[in-house]
Amino acid sequence: MRLFTFISLALVVVCTAGCGGSSAPPAPGAGAVTVTPSAAPAGPMFDTLEYANWKRFPVGTTVKRKSVTSTERSTNKVTSVNTYTLRTVGADVVEVTRQNTTDRGDGTAPAVNPGETNRFNRQFAIPNGMTADDFNKPSRKAKVVGEEEMTVLGKKYKTTVYSWSDSTEAGPLEVKLWLSEEMPGRIVKQVMKQSTLANTTSEDVVEVTVP
Repeated sequence: MRLFTFISLALVVVCTAGCGGSSAPPAPGAGAVTVTPSAAPAGPMFDTLEYANWKRFPVGTTVKRKSVTSTERSTNKVTSVNTYTLRTVGADVVEVTRQNTTDRGDGTAPAVNPGETNRFNRQFAIPNGMTADDFNKPSRKAKVVGEEEMTVLGKKYKTTVYSWSDSTEAGPLEVKLWLSEEMPGRIVKQVMKQSTLANTTSEDVVEVTVP
């Protein structure tokens, strides 16, 4: 489901750090990759936020976001760049590709991962037991903590700031997220802190191309 997008990213970060006993910092996860909810139709139709956002831009629009993960337990910093490109825009669906390149900062060659395609439907039926408000937020636990104007690559964006805490197998995870409908993909900035593992992951937009 879309509302679990950012939590899923956090869990990827935690698992990468906590599984296998490695002292190196974790590789950032998918970042902005979102998937359209797949639950069986059950209730009123909901206008998918990702579809509405990407539909504002012309085909070929590209945004790059860079995540940097650091930890107090290692001098290495993991850098991951996700490139999102709007491929098609239809009356009921948009397609966005994502390509990831990750540099673990340990002297090995950066991993250039194959691309993938995400499809966002214009609408979906809200599952039983959930409300539209659940899908208007990045997480059911997320709370709006303010609004902030941020300058990215010389352009100002009006953002809504969300904050929440999640429990993971490795301990509490604190997430802060800046979203703007004026930004392709909506994410302007994201910061996640895992105190138990002493990890901090910061994700920022580093390039935006609109044909």
